[in-house]
Amino acid sequence: MHVLYIDLASHDGLIACSDGQAVLAEEHCNHRIGDHELLPLIEQTLQKARAHVHGRHALPFGAAQDRPARVYDDVTHIACVTGPGGFTSLRVAVTCANVLSDQLNIPSAGVHLSDVHQAKAGAAPFVWIHSTKQEELFARTFGDNTWPEPVHLSLADFMKSVPRNLPWSGELIPEHQTLVKELGLKETVAARIQSWLPQLLTSLPFENKLLLPWYGRGY
Repeated sequence: MHVLYIDLASHDGLIACSDGQAVLAEEHCNHRIGDHELLPLIEQTLQKARAHVHGRHALPFGAAQDRPARVYDDVTHIACVTGPGGFTSLRVAVTCANVLSDQLNIPSAGVHLSDVHQAKAGAAPFVWIHSTKQEELFARTFGDNTWPEPVHLSLADFMKSVPRNLPWSGELIPEHQTLVKELGLKETVAARIQSWLPQLLTSLPFENKLLLPWYGRGY
């Protein structure tokens, strides 16, 4: 199992490759990366993963021994964070994942951003929060029945109903960070990538079907 992982939903984008036991290579990027920049970054990541697997020094990208077609040889699955996130970022990431899945004839899986944060937070109960607009956000609770699925909320409804005894994880604009701090919610400490990403990827239901972006508003 060699999974290519694409996350342009998070503010800090991530391209990684894992064999289900360890992260073989990772590249961090701006989530607004263009489609013309994404594929070279993916191939660079896979090139590093091949060097790790096959025990040889990675050649500069484009060198004759490692043409782009070869760097995909070891990829068996593709996982893509489908949302929420920026409209264009999600379309770029999901389209890329779908094209690679089709052309390489390998299964793919979509991952909701809240599940990524659950993997980072571990088994402890927490509330996932994601700012979407000044007066709106997404939320989901783990280990609590307030919002067992991701929901789109007004800021007022969130402030009224959020469990005050849970820590939080997610991505918030500064104004929302201030409000959460005033509520007394503490931020979780994210685990290191080597401890959460392989486990997350091995738990996914990979299938041969089209992935769709998750915008959380019905479009």
